[in-house]
Amino acid sequence: MTLMGVVAYYTSASEARSELARPVVARLHRELRPSILPTLAVMRVWRLAKRVRRWVRALTGSTQ
Repeated sequence: MTLMGVVAYYTSASEARSELARPVVARLHRELRPSILPTLAVMRVWRLAKRVRRWVRALTGSTQ
């Protein structure tokens, strides 16, 4: 479970989509599938929510 969380956290980051990291990330996901899928989905949604929250704060001028 800890391994899935760590791999999902780091491979859901935008840096994991770089040209150099892409083959490594694909191999990790392939090796850990299907166990990693739920955790990876949660990490991707969490990162998306953070981006949306920053975007909304920038639009509204909120500092909270």
